[in-house]
Amino acid sequence: PGKPRPGEVAEIRWWYAGDQHDLKVLVEEANGADSATPADGAALVGSSLRRGLIVMKGDAQEQRCMVRLLPIGRGDTFNAAKVVKELKRCIARCGSTSYACLLRRTVATTALAVPDGLTSLSQSLQNVGGSCIASRIAAGCWPMLSVAADWASQLIESIRDLHSEGIAHLSLSPGSTMFGPDGKMRAGDFLGKVKALRVFESGWADADAAEDHQVWLAWYPPEAHGWAQDATARAAASASAAGGDKAEPHEASGLRQPIDLDASGVLGYRVDAWQLGLTIFYMLTGKHLFGDNLTDCSNVCANILADVRANAGLLECLPLMADLVARLTDRRPEKRLLVAQAAVHPALWQLPDATRFA
Repeated sequence: PGKPRPGEVAEIRWWYAGDQHDLKVLVEEANGADSATPADGAALVGSSLRRGLIVMKGDAQEQRCMVRLLPIGRGDTFNAAKVVKELKRCIARCGSTSYACLLRRTVATTALAVPDGLTSLSQSLQNVGGSCIASRIAAGCWPMLSVAADWASQLIESIRDLHSEGIAHLSLSPGSTMFGPDGKMRAGDFLGKVKALRVFESGWADADAAEDHQVWLAWYPPEAHGWAQDATARAAASASAAGGDKAEPHEASGLRQPIDLDASGVLGYRVDAWQLGLTIFYMLTGKHLFGDNLTDCSNVCANILADVRANAGLLECLPLMADLVARLTDRRPEKRLLVAQAAVHPALWQLPDATRFA
């Protein structure tokens, strides 16, 4: 990686993500000028997507794509390798189009490629503008109800496929839910799971200092807020005890043991269920269930912890959808619907299903 292939056009600089040479990222600075080709991709890391070209398996033609690069920090190497391995397993089983991405790793980065033509749910709603799905249905546009149920079913199915492989997504939100050119909705951007695993295990890192933690936590259930707080407290206790021959910090100070999401796999599934409920609510209303301000999320997070559903009334016209969202976002993890249970909820029934039930 980092070396252009023989015959590469000098005026356009590409960085190859991974040894397979099937994904390359355009190297450009903020002012549009080409910069030197990076050795390991670390200079290309950022929250925004970069343009790229990808060669999908079985296709000799390069396709345009967008690429997000995640740095692999000292504490992220194991988790990044784990997430890449999980997604490769799912892609092998379900095909890359089911998950709308391709992953490649280098020493310093993990690259996520999203085929051109895919947009996130949040971008799609911004582009459409106007009234939300729920208000259109309330105004008498009943065909939109069938469309909404179909989209929700597609998203649920993609998460259920993951769970059937023993994998939790842990990073589902309107920003990681993708629409394809075929109009189908699917889960994407699995790189958020790397950060989730690190935060729940080790707390907030120095690299997170510039980011508002509450913006991130706004899409996580109450128990996950506690996991992050406990992990950060353990890290602080460990730092204060560094250099001494002492007991483990959580033993010495009475802090709770770290959450093992692998050993208690259902905990991760319950997080996915919560995030699925919030994402479906956002799809229907264009709002967060627990508040409106997604720039300063302090109020949203406070409402999550207090179980104050500030915008629940927006689904009054869709009682079945309101019930589905409420069951997915129950503050008690053990009472929350699993995704497989949500897949058969009456809110998602089409006319033939309802006819058979009647």
